[in-house]
Amino acid sequence: MSQHEEINEKYGIEKPRNLEPVNPSKPKIPTVLILDTSKSMAPYADKVIEAFYRLIREISEDIMLQTSLELCVVTYDDEPHVRSEFKRFSTDIKLPEDLDFDGTTATHKTMELAIDLINERRKQYAERDIDSYKPAIYLITDGNANDDGDYSRIRRYQNDGGWNVLPIAIGNDITPAKMAEIRPDGMYFHIEERGELSAAFRLIKDSFSSLTRNLPVPIPENVQVIQLNNGIDKASEIVA
Repeated sequence: MSQHEEINEKYGIEKPRNLEPVNPSKPKIPTVLILDTSKSMAPYADKVIEAFYRLIREISEDIMLQTSLELCVVTYDDEPHVRSEFKRFSTDIKLPEDLDFDGTTATHKTMELAIDLINERRKQYAERDIDSYKPAIYLITDGNANDDGDYSRIRRYQNDGGWNVLPIAIGNDITPAKMAEIRPDGMYFHIEERGELSAAFRLIKDSFSSLTRNLPVPIPENVQVIQLNNGIDKASEIVA
């Protein structure tokens, strides 16, 4: 069984996944964007979709990102759903028109899938002798994970492999200690008002840019940086 088939079977992915061949023109940034589309996010569905497409448009205007960023989009509720496979960036990256905001928050399982998808893509890079930047995972969620599992594996990839993981909590229904488990340093980003989703996507866009330019990421005014293990609640900038 191929790695591709193993992932499909492990996560119950029935729809055929079409992996685009790697374009060797530039070093790649394998990046997974994870969007919580559970029931609690339903009142903000239009804002999520609007901000997502604004992000895609802004990336399309950045020549360096266009040639380096390989974006995989995953949404999740009770289960993760791969909406766009890794491929060279284009404005063809879309969410389903009938995207449903329902169900609970299987964040543990979704993070596991993101890891496996990145490893699958990096294997393709290695087979074609293509250089890459450290992988990146971006998560936007408004609730605690309610599926079985933990974040020990993604913490290990951050510690041992230097992966960049940027968790963003929306609203005040998330338990800070739970969100802080995602990164080894206990850090996550917090946006108090759920209606301010545009700030989350702006933070992601700026972080994308920093991955190729090795620059600090400016933090939008209404975004807090929470770091539980050393008492830091706010910061003006941070390197992704």
